[in-house]
Amino acid sequence: MMHESRRELRAAPELAVLAVAQGALDALVASLCARHGNIERKPPPTRPVIVLRAAQLLESLRALQHDLELYRAAVLRALRPPKLRDDDIAF
Repeated sequence: MMHESRRELRAAPELAVLAVAQGALDALVASLCARHGNIERKPPPTRPVIVLRAAQLLESLRALQHDLELYRAAVLRALRPPKLRDDDIAF
């Protein structure tokens, strides 16, 4: 799990699933890179189809990881309202 508290997980149980999904996506990215070498850059079209598909999948996975992190951050912002500082209090 990331750094969510039990209170946050009760309020937004999807955070637990997001953590599992992120772990699974990290493992998939690592396995694709291990299997196909450096596919971080777009391979030339002369490479085998499986390498091209792996590179496309890697690009999609990176976008999904980013979107999941944006969603997680939005959930946490909703659960953790900003704290008022002493100088923010109106008299």
